[in-house]
Amino acid sequence: MLARTMHSIYYDAVHDEIILPNAFSSAVLTFPGDADGEMAPIRVIQGPKTELLFTDQLDVDPIHNEIFVPMRNDEGGVIHVFDRDANGDVAPIRKLGGANSGIRGGSVAVDPVHDLLLTDVDGGLGIFNREDDGDVKPMRIITGGPNSGTMGPSAPFMIPGTRNFVATSRRYGATPKSQVATSNFQDPLVAESFIGVWSIDDDGDAPPQWTIAHDILKEVRNLALDPKNKTVMAADKGLNAILTFHFPEAFESTESTSSTQ
Repeated sequence: MLARTMHSIYYDAVHDEIILPNAFSSAVLTFPGDADGEMAPIRVIQGPKTELLFTDQLDVDPIHNEIFVPMRNDEGGVIHVFDRDANGDVAPIRKLGGANSGIRGGSVAVDPVHDLLLTDVDGGLGIFNREDDGDVKPMRIITGGPNSGTMGPSAPFMIPGTRNFVATSRRYGATPKSQVATSNFQDPLVAESFIGVWSIDDDGDAPPQWTIAHDILKEVRNLALDPKNKTVMAADKGLNAILTFHFPEAFESTESTSSTQ
């Protein structure tokens, strides 16, 4: 049940499990941490009750035992929340989405320490309460704009021990993807992508605290952290590579840089 289109993978160090989505089977698969070779998953969330369709991203909260799966549909986006131990054709325990939420069904990051949820919404990156259910407005939206010089953060990843998260972004005013000759960015100078650090307290057109990897990245699909060595890893589709950056500043705990009223 594994396929090439898996843009997310989560290792649950608390329970020693690997959890990932399978887009083509509309499923969430859980394997033991030592899985090797042709091994069947130990749990599969799949079926009409799940309402899953083309599952592409997810994040896991091993503290509260929940799996967060963003979905896109004709009406916008919705985040399905399942019990971590769920197995089979089971309904989500919560669904966050609707016109007020503005959820787009893209990337998602859960912050179990501060009980927050970060996800793509109309106009930027929305910050919700972790337990929000239904059509709830985000508490804050980090938008990007001329003040920050960015298009706002995307693909967030929480930094342990801080109120910060690392994310990808592009320069404010960069060429829209709709105007690029190919469906993917092939030239870093056209992509104008980079990695930045924002705070969960930021709001509006807030600048990142630090940035790296300018004129290097093309199209980052996911990020990962190595807190022990203070590095950030970026999986770049355009480069067909995983790039590792030493980024000790990202692991420092600092105050918000938000300037929006």
